[in-house]
Amino acid sequence: MLKVKVNPVARGLIAIGAVAALATGITFAALNSQATLSGNTISATQGLQLSTDGSTYAGSIPGFAFDVTPGDTTGVSQSFYLKNTTSSAISLNLSVPAAVTFTGGTVNNSDVDLALSCTTPTLTLNSDLGSLTSSPVSIAGTLSAGSTANCNVTATMTNDAITTGTSVSSNSFDLQFDGTN
Repeated sequence: MLKVKVNPVARGLIAIGAVAALATGITFAALNSQATLSGNTISATQGLQLSTDGSTYAGSIPGFAFDVTPGDTTGVSQSFYLKNTTSSAISLNLSVPAAVTFTGGTVNNSDVDLALSCTTPTLTLNSDLGSLTSSPVSIAGTLSAGSTANCNVTATMTNDAITTGTSVSSNSFDLQFDGTN
């Protein structure tokens, strides 16, 4: 039997090299991960109407395709209009009525964030998909009678949101606005 004696310094350098290679591979995989949130719709009830162009309104509009990279804090934004067609001010809630699932891997919904920001009037919401699925979340601010808000919704996710896989896509889901007087 042949015994090979390896210098302790060489052994240490081999161990450091192995750890560095593993860390590089993990970092490369994390930086190349992407999630697509698509196939969604945006709907509204209680006298609320939606539009993508500010002139044609309906109770439901096609949603957006968000290609989100984990850890990207700027996120991906999409614009739309939200109109109150009633004769009184409305307080708003946002929900995702059914669970959002993904193909191609596993995503922790509590690590996928949606931020809503509307102007004239100011309406804001910061929440995660997990919270929006469990119950409606209140939007800060009210929408006055007959007024229209110009809104942006931005999607971001934490570095570790994708727990398995590197390229995942959501199932169809609905962002639902509800209003109360």
